[in-house]
Amino acid sequence: MAKVAEMLGLETAETVRTWARRAQVDDGQRPGTTIEESEEIKRLKREAAEFKRANGVLEAVAAFFGAEPDRPSGTRGVHPRARRRPRGRRPALGCRAYLR
Repeated sequence: MAKVAEMLGLETAETVRTWARRAQVDDGQRPGTTIEESEEIKRLKREAAEFKRANGVLEAVAAFFGAEPDRPSGTRGVHPRARRRPRGRRPALGCRAYLR
């Protein structure tokens, strides 16, 4: 191993040993996590983190609009204040109260 490391211009033979162990794991000769499995685990962890961020955003939006996140979307009603027309002036165009 030391000769191979020297031929490759490496300072230590431990690098070559690490490469050899990794190759044995990838070939199934030694127990451990292969490179493909490691990459898949990293990808899945990134994806899970992205889903957690998206879920946090959705929960914040649901809280902002007053919806309960576990209630089905079809049962969500209109806020009680939005049901009545404002007093004193005409509501803005596009406002729910204007459309009633």
